[in-house]
Amino acid sequence: MSKSNNFSDRVIVAISGASGAPLVINLISRLLTENIKIDLIISNSAKIVIQQETDLKLPDTTDKIYQYLLNYFKTTDKQLKLYDTNNFLSPIASGSSIADKMVICPCSSATLSAITQGLSDNLIRRGADCIIKEKKQLIIVHRESPLSTIHLKNMLKLSKIGVTILPPNPGFYLKPTKIEDILNFITDRILQNLKIKSPLSKKWMY
Repeated sequence: MSKSNNFSDRVIVAISGASGAPLVINLISRLLTENIKIDLIISNSAKIVIQQETDLKLPDTTDKIYQYLLNYFKTTDKQLKLYDTNNFLSPIASGSSIADKMVICPCSSATLSAITQGLSDNLIRRGADCIIKEKKQLIIVHRESPLSTIHLKNMLKLSKIGVTILPPNPGFYLKPTKIEDILNFITDRILQNLKIKSPLSKKWMY
C-alpha cells in the first residue's frame, strides 16, 4: 500500500443484487492493487447478476467461488476473504472485530431499505448495521433510476447519520473513450471517499 494512504488496510466489499457488476469487479481489482485487504460478501442475487454482466462464471458453492475469485484476481487468501451471506459467525457480523470501512457496490433498493430499517437478516445487512452502530464508514453505491420518494427518504435517513450515498454517476469532463474509463472514474470517487490515493485517480482541473 502506498505510504501516502492514511488508511486501515482492510475494507468490507458487499455486492447486492443490482446491476453494476463490472463496477465492483473494477473496484476489487483497484483495491487489491493498492494492497488493501478485502472481506467480500456476495448475495445470491448478485451471483446471478455477475454472470449476466461480466465474463465471470461462478461455481455453485462458496468454497469453489472463493478459489475461482482468487485465481481470477490473481491474489491470495491473505488479501481476499469471501464470506457466505448467511455466515453470522464471520468477523463482519461483530462490531468488536469489524473492519473500519464498508462499501456496498452495487447496492439494491431492497438492501438500502433493509439497512434503513435496521434489519440484519443476512451478512451484508448485519455488516452495515455493525458499521453504523460503531460509527464507522459506510459507502452505499446505490444503483436505481429513476429514484422514488421512498428511495430518497431512505437515502436521506442514512445520510443524516453519516452514511455516504455515492451514486455511480459518470463524469464526462475527462472525455472517456471506453467503458473502462467510466468504471475507473466511478471507482476513483469511491477510493477518494475511502481516503485512498490511487495513482489512477484523476480530479477536475481548472
